[in-house]
Amino acid sequence: MDKIASTLHPPPSLAGRPFAPTRTMSAVVGELPAVCPVAVVAVSVAPGCIASLRPFLLSLGRSRTAGGLPVAPGSLAVLVLAAEPGEALPVVEALAPDYPFPLRVEAAASGTLTAVRRATDWATVLAAPDSPVLLADARTLAAPRWVYENLVALRDGADLVSRRKGALARLFFGLGEPIALSGRARRAMEKWALEGPVQPDAPWAGKTSPWRRPARSGLLAVSY
Repeated sequence: MDKIASTLHPPPSLAGRPFAPTRTMSAVVGELPAVCPVAVVAVSVAPGCIASLRPFLLSLGRSRTAGGLPVAPGSLAVLVLAAEPGEALPVVEALAPDYPFPLRVEAAASGTLTAVRRATDWATVLAAPDSPVLLADARTLAAPRWVYENLVALRDGADLVSRRKGALARLFFGLGEPIALSGRARRAMEKWALEGPVQPDAPWAGKTSPWRRPARSGLLAVSY
């Protein structure tokens, strides 16, 4: 993986910030962390997959950093995007009191673009609007160093991170759906969305996804 030196500085402290837990029909928010999160993890829960949510959240809660140290409490924020939010809410509420990261539940997003926007909104609530976004599927447990490896890639200069699977297709058509985006990538994504569909004579003709146009904006992309 090619790397370009780039440091992601943690946001300022939120110590002492007053907070009153709130609940709406589709969301639950636990206590705010003592510091702003350095990333938001948006986890999608497909229809009929509520049973996978708790194991996924537990695996994410066991995330490790360099040297096998636990990820610091409050350093991540978790947004659960569930097709069945009414069933996801009790699962999240049961875990929230002892969970190391703040949790929020919302109805499932319609596509990656909406999921990233929702995650950005959640980050803004936590006073970390420029935080990177990591995208996960509850059906796949988070490996202990999954968060760390994604954040390292972003800190080393990448703006988009995707899986190695489908590398040949990306060679011809560009990056597939991302699993991690920097703040700069999110801003570029919004710009692409405002521009509308690509022109029919473009090299990516028929491909309206902004993830297939990293070279156009000069964004760096990696896969693993």
